[in-house]
Amino acid sequence: YKQPVTELECIKKIKSGLDNPANAIPLDRARDTWLRQLQMIPKVSEKRAFQLVQSYPTPRSLWEAYQDPSRTVEEKKALLAQSFCEKGYQRSLSESVYKLMKPFANPNDLL
Repeated sequence: YKQPVTELECIKKIKSGLDNPANAIPLDRARDTWLRQLQMIPKVSEKRAFQLVQSYPTPRSLWEAYQDPSRTVEEKKALLAQSFCEKGYQRSLSESVYKLMKPFANPNDLL
């Protein structure tokens, strides 16, 4: 007899990057939470999330970059492409993050 597996149990556990989260300063905890949130996006590995956090250390910093009226929608979609060092997925990963962060995001959009 085996209990049914829920969707949450299927998601890989993402470990905290902090040695001792209880003693971490709030900014480090916030950055670590942002890093783990990014890893929940399909195809965003720990390495890719870390690369993105180097450029945009908080969700707000990325949100403000997306809200810049001087950038076109295409520029905003490609904004993160240079943050990902690996070739091939930069543009698609950048567009996926943009879909999540854009105002009035459609919850039915596939990433």
